[in-house]
Amino acid sequence: MAVVATFAIAADKIAETVAEIYNTSLVQPELTPRSKEELLALARGGNLAQVYVDGKLAGWGAFEPLIKNVHEVGLVYIKPEYRTTEVFNALMHVIGVRPEDKVAASYDPAYIRYVVRAWGGKYSSLAEVIWRSRGKFLTKRMNAASRKSIQNRMKDSKPKYVFIRGK
Repeated sequence: MAVVATFAIAADKIAETVAEIYNTSLVQPELTPRSKEELLALARGGNLAQVYVDGKLAGWGAFEPLIKNVHEVGLVYIKPEYRTTEVFNALMHVIGVRPEDKVAASYDPAYIRYVVRAWGGKYSSLAEVIWRSRGKFLTKRMNAASRKSIQNRMKDSKPKYVFIRGK
């Protein structure tokens, strides 16, 4: 099994990749949907990580600019048939080596523990994340799709926040 993680997307594959991510995010309750325009901007800006297994798209993660040198790691997803430690580690490595400061927020405690251990993250409060992003973390969640996704997930659990200092 050949596993490759990258931020590079061939120009002729951007539309196809974005369409798959967009469509998946609409039906997966653990993902907060992004618009096609947001995903296209991330892909064109080199901020959409993908992981491939034997040349097939197995998962992805967004590296969303909040303010200069602070990005949010979001939309992390690996298709069920590819959920192995190797695939997850490859995706997280390609994101983790980026030099910018990072913010991660999740309802998944295992993911948050990974980010703290592997990337040296520090547990944070929502207030600290909002402060470090100069409010952008909060304002990007003001659209209807984000609010609905957050409300649905908060019925069962509470989010955890981590700040990761860039290298």
